[in-house]
Amino acid sequence: MEAVIFARVSSREQEEGYSLDAQISNLRGYSKAHNLNVIKEFVIVESSTRGDRKKFYEMIKFVQSQRKKIAIVCDKVDRLQRTFNEMGVISELLDQDKIELHFRGDNSVITRDSNSNEKMMWQARILFASSYVNAISDNVKRSQKEMMKKGVWGHQAPIGYLNVRDESGRPTIIIDPKNGPPIKKLFEMYSAGIYGGMDILKESRRLHLLSKHGKNLGKQAIFNVLSNPFYCGKMYWKGSLYSHNYERLISTELFEKCQEVMHSKHHHKVRKYRHVFQKMLVCKKCDHIVTTDVKIKNGKTYKYLFCPHCGARVNENEGLNIVKRVLNRLKEIPQAFYQSLISRLEKELNNEHKLERLERSRLERQLMELDVKSNRLLDVYLTGDIIQDIYQKKTNEIELERQKLREELGQYDSVFTDRLIDIKSLISLVSNAFLLFEISNFDEKRLILNSLFSKLEMEGKSLIFSISKPVEILFKQAFLKNGDPNGTRTRVYTLRGCCPNRLDDRVNLHLFV
Repeated sequence: MEAVIFARVSSREQEEGYSLDAQISNLRGYSKAHNLNVIKEFVIVESSTRGDRKKFYEMIKFVQSQRKKIAIVCDKVDRLQRTFNEMGVISELLDQDKIELHFRGDNSVITRDSNSNEKMMWQARILFASSYVNAISDNVKRSQKEMMKKGVWGHQAPIGYLNVRDESGRPTIIIDPKNGPPIKKLFEMYSAGIYGGMDILKESRRLHLLSKHGKNLGKQAIFNVLSNPFYCGKMYWKGSLYSHNYERLISTELFEKCQEVMHSKHHHKVRKYRHVFQKMLVCKKCDHIVTTDVKIKNGKTYKYLFCPHCGARVNENEGLNIVKRVLNRLKEIPQAFYQSLISRLEKELNNEHKLERLERSRLERQLMELDVKSNRLLDVYLTGDIIQDIYQKKTNEIELERQKLREELGQYDSVFTDRLIDIKSLISLVSNAFLLFEISNFDEKRLILNSLFSKLEMEGKSLIFSISKPVEILFKQAFLKNGDPNGTRTRVYTLRGCCPNRLDDRVNLHLFV
């Protein structure tokens, strides 16, 4: 009888050293001993429980194409199948007397004429194989859950991270020096709430952010990144969040801000004309978002801020000119004031940092005490003074307390440096606001406005901009220090509206400067 040899290992079994060569050698010897003429060998690495088993069905298709009856020779039943998924096609070929199943290791041959006991044993071996697969699956799930509790991610790291091995050879995850900074930049950009999907996509291309396969990310892939809590220290698995032990790319606050923007009611759309004040202004009278409008007259394009409910209309370019005048006033604050302020703040933060160092020391001592407690508990357990259930319960309690302390300890990392950087960045922005606004592109202009002004409103034909609280404090301190008691009063600027031929059509821009 003609025969085909079917030898299989899964990738996991191959890693554990299950030999394909040994299977082939044994099956060739079996075929020769039973006078079977091998016409083809199928030697594959393929899971018998996952995927569509392309190689298996390739073998079945080959057998079906033969005119004569074919013996399928395998080492054991579980090499051919570990579930009943393929039972239909195999039983059909057996009933048609197209095949015989030879299982060398099980010392079994299944034909159309096999008795009920032989067929029952065949099916029982499939059942045992299926039970083994389920047991492995349960062990994997338990192992994964335990890994999650310990803060270990056992899968491929997301974009922006790399799977590597540490000095001891254990697998770990580190920030990708190439893709990590661009992803952090996208989070920071998106959290501003003024960028749409296409803006983020263009920025990712500009930053050369690539997938694991070296390809550009699509819009949906980028939003998947912005929705992944892994970057702020959390792992999502089986409907639950777990804290991981790897370095965080962004803060929790930044991630949550991005989620708020993503799930807000305002959806960003790509427009032909882009407006600096787009979706930044609110109508004070009706509390609606001020829309933008474009008019083309005599070949020239005019951009307006327009409230469809109140009918008020303001020329955007003239509004920008007033903003420039306001930002120009920021240069009046002397540099010596900024330097003195930074020096004072550094001293204050240093004093605060002393308290943080003391708190860090306290938490580190508590962690050391937990280690001692854990070792003592192990000694008591090994001497047989406590049973395993009590030991496991106490060990879990210690581990939970240890994890809580580590999370608290992580909150003090780089706090001093980050706060000082934030303060210096704000002062640098305020002192150079006019120049930055002049040379900035469209998106950067929006970021400057968003950073320096806390509220932008339109009341009739007036624009009312409220300076953000930190900038307001800087103004007060600077002008009072220089003996200008009027430095912080509200000043009103006037500008012509959209109809210059009407003398009464003027727009007031109120700014706290």
